[in-house]
Amino acid sequence: MRHIQLILTLGFVIFCVGGIARTYMNIRLNGWNLLRATKSGSTERNYRQLVNERGAPAWPLFVSVPCMLIGIILIFGAIIWTTRGRLN
Repeated sequence: MRHIQLILTLGFVIFCVGGIARTYMNIRLNGWNLLRATKSGSTERNYRQLVNERGAPAWPLFVSVPCMLIGIILIFGAIIWTTRGRLN
């Protein structure tokens, strides 16, 4: 049971790192105006243009989506691992 808690925590932390990177991209694109950030289209595409034009750091592009995906996989994997013994 201890391993499951560790995997859940690790998945949550990795997911949060991806979320923070995505929030950083939104802030760099639109400032602190969150209403405008939701209506401006694809964050990744717009931030890629910003990287190409102004030389913004590229690390959020490589961190945001993979970290969020890995975090979700770890969390759901831990949940499935926990329930697999109870279903039999």
